[in-house]
Amino acid sequence: MQLAKKKEGKYLYGIIETRDKRSFGNIGIGGREDIVYTINYRDLAVVASNTPVIIYDPVKENAFAHQRVISDVMEEFDIVPMSFGIISESTEEIINLMKKNYVKFKREIAKIRGKVELGLKIYWKKDSFVKEIQEVNSSISDVKEKLTRENPDAAYYGRIDLGKMVEAAAGEKRNYYHGQIFEPLEKMAVSARKNDIVTPRMVLNASFLVAKEKEPEFDLAVEEIYQQYQDNLDIKYTGPWPPYNFINLKINL
Repeated sequence: MQLAKKKEGKYLYGIIETRDKRSFGNIGIGGREDIVYTINYRDLAVVASNTPVIIYDPVKENAFAHQRVISDVMEEFDIVPMSFGIISESTEEIINLMKKNYVKFKREIAKIRGKVELGLKIYWKKDSFVKEIQEVNSSISDVKEKLTRENPDAAYYGRIDLGKMVEAAAGEKRNYYHGQIFEPLEKMAVSARKNDIVTPRMVLNASFLVAKEKEPEFDLAVEEIYQQYQDNLDIKYTGPWPPYNFINLKINL
């Protein structure tokens, strides 16, 4: 008995401006070495590859394949990236998508034309976190010392209060670094946004939309920040990336 063959569809990576039909090599997601190519409508094209109509798990291998295609296309084109895992059932559906959203897609491409996204994540080093928080509120160390002398049950609410004191002090210090680091970089960027703080020792989680010709200047500014704060802060600077954080695009197939 033969198993039913999975239905074939198109995996979507992003949208570019071109009237030419293009191929980007056998680098499609899924491990089958599918060709990545364009599906064109007027002066727009969706970058796609053939794929079974399945749900791709966002495991490292699949995420890397998705990002690799976008990165390769970025070497030649400005690309409006699509979220991981979007699959269309047919070429006709993709062309209808471009027809329906032509003006919206053109607007998003214009927004990011000639620009890249750069990421900056900054963390306190462990010893520096303790030192700087206590500089903001010197009573934190006294409260910590007092709690070590109390039994765990009696210290329960004290630990809650201590946590609030630490977070308030960290917030005040983050605001300081916002003025010293984020605001000067924001002035150099076309657009900037602060993303969620995800760990207590995270100082800044930011994304910047930067004109490609300004990227070397921006790199230098980040290097100067690193030199100034390297004793107290760990600085992770990444990119260039496709401008995920600056695209307002929802795809409904």
